[in-house]
Amino acid sequence: MQLGLFFTGISPGGGASSVWSLLLDGNINLSIVLTTIGTLESFIMIPFWIVFLGKRIFSVGEMPVPYSRIGFSIIALIIPLCIGYCIQRFMPRVSRVMTRILKPLSSCLIIFIIIFATVTNLYLFKIFSWKIILAGAVIPWTGYLIGLITSILACLPTPDIISMTVESGIQNTGIAIFMLKFSLGQPAADITTVIPVAVALMTPIPLLIGFIIKKCFGKKDGIDHIQDPATESMLNKKECEEVPPANSENENKQA
Repeated sequence: MQLGLFFTGISPGGGASSVWSLLLDGNINLSIVLTTIGTLESFIMIPFWIVFLGKRIFSVGEMPVPYSRIGFSIIALIIPLCIGYCIQRFMPRVSRVMTRILKPLSSCLIIFIIIFATVTNLYLFKIFSWKIILAGAVIPWTGYLIGLITSILACLPTPDIISMTVESGIQNTGIAIFMLKFSLGQPAADITTVIPVAVALMTPIPLLIGFIIKKCFGKKDGIDHIQDPATESMLNKKECEEVPPANSENENKQA
């Protein structure tokens, strides 16, 4: 169990953080940048923690570094980023339509992830205890608190505070499970995965509560979501380039 907690703690941030930043009206650009930097940094930091701390604490014969899994996570980030940039740059009208449907799709994706993770790991609930649930909550919730306090002390704007808070708490539990599977034999590998599974299940609870509160107060106060300023500026600039100036048309008619 301790090894599962250690592997979960040294894992980078997860991709779902960008989805939550979008749903909570955070800075999606900052969220993506932080996720990408954290994933790239894990190429160095995971081996560092395993060599200088992990092998001193745990008597495990081999602690593999999942370079392939980390590399896949980076590719899964970069390819959608390139596609999204091309759509924003060359198809602004399509981008506006996709922006309107992005939040409903993200909500459906989050619901699917929660249900799928719960159903897939039902067999692990038999060995859940209050200590495991507490450990699964401490990692992400402490991260949320540290990210919130740090961003407030840095006097960041509200969207940046939201993204920093989300990014500080969400972990890529898939990498932790991957390392556990290859470090331990059966049935120890399956048993220790209960920790990253508990973390994955406890992570969205504060975010889900925040999303429900935002929706309730947003409807009462009539607050509408404002698109990210950088995206709005890019789309407006592209549309202005496509629309011919009215003055030049009038001059041509007079000539």
